[in-house]
Amino acid sequence: MKIIKGKILFKKEFFNGKLLINNGKILDIVKNNEYTGSQEADYLDFTDSFIVPGFIDAHTHGGWGYDFLDGDVKGINRVSKKLLIHGVTSFLPTFGCSPINELLKSLEITKKFMDNEEGARILGIHLEGPFLNKEMSGGLNRDYIIKPHKKILNKMLKAADGAVKKITIAPEFKGSLDLINLLKERNIVISAGHSLATYEETERAICKGLSSITHLFNAMPPFHHRSPGIIGSALINENVNVELIADLIHVRPEILKMVFLLKKAKGISL
Repeated sequence: MKIIKGKILFKKEFFNGKLLINNGKILDIVKNNEYTGSQEADYLDFTDSFIVPGFIDAHTHGGWGYDFLDGDVKGINRVSKKLLIHGVTSFLPTFGCSPINELLKSLEITKKFMDNEEGARILGIHLEGPFLNKEMSGGLNRDYIIKPHKKILNKMLKAADGAVKKITIAPEFKGSLDLINLLKERNIVISAGHSLATYEETERAICKGLSSITHLFNAMPPFHHRSPGIIGSALINENVNVELIADLIHVRPEILKMVFLLKKAKGISL
């Protein structure tokens, strides 16, 4: 048995305690004064550190020289192992925009890799496109951004064979609401991003089932008191989760604080 000591986050509170581990499984989580110890156990003392549940990364395009769009099993495996080292125990490989045939192939390869147990677990796939607004392409390849197309969406969903769990779209285009209806029926999380949607267009999409905002503030119009847009809609809707790039570069610390005050922790993904 191994015993890991430190400041443990459990059921929304931190306390000084111990993890009791046997054969890689957590047997129990106890406060310091609730366990007297065992002479046979190996102690690992992380008293000055925080011990928290593994992170879930719902928006990562790859890393360490690999992009999930490459459809490279070696690359997926490398990223999966590297993420685990950094505390990420599960993730959603995120696909940007590429030629549709190449995208379909990459989706099929990623789906087959999902049962791999060497690194962080793949919980599903996040499609960041291709149904976005070219004017807000940001770091994505605008050459492969297209208008809403139900037939192409169905091809992507078929290639992923049930693995698509989240999709980012621009809700302002004709046909977007039809896609939202289809996606909601399949229990896929629908997020707005890379978009010029107005407040009214965003509200209509939320009524249909949109429940998330991809990197709030980035790749969308700035907030204005007479034209609140996506940002205004996201901040006042309690059931909409907002994603923030919290590197203190994409969004200033003061704005992160403002969003936290409005949305609280449960409404934000970092």
